[in-house]
Amino acid sequence: MNVASQERVGAFVDSFDGHVALAVGRADTTATLWGEPIQKVYALWIEKMAGVAREVLAPEIFDILFNRLGSALEGWEEQAEGQLR
Repeated sequence: MNVASQERVGAFVDSFDGHVALAVGRADTTATLWGEPIQKVYALWIEKMAGVAREVLAPEIFDILFNRLGSALEGWEEQAEGQLR
């Protein structure tokens, strides 16, 4: 991965962190990782990441990346909840 790509990935991670903080701050105290605000932020982050990946990656690399990413992110809520305990 070249430096520009690494910087873009870093920017996405920072952006995701900021969106999560906003969603959690706006949510009531019963909000969970499975709740609508967090799931909307998650979907937005994945959508934005996919958009940039389509711009900079060859189609076959994009397919491999998002296939593996989809598998890796299955159950992310449980993993994140474990990290928050």
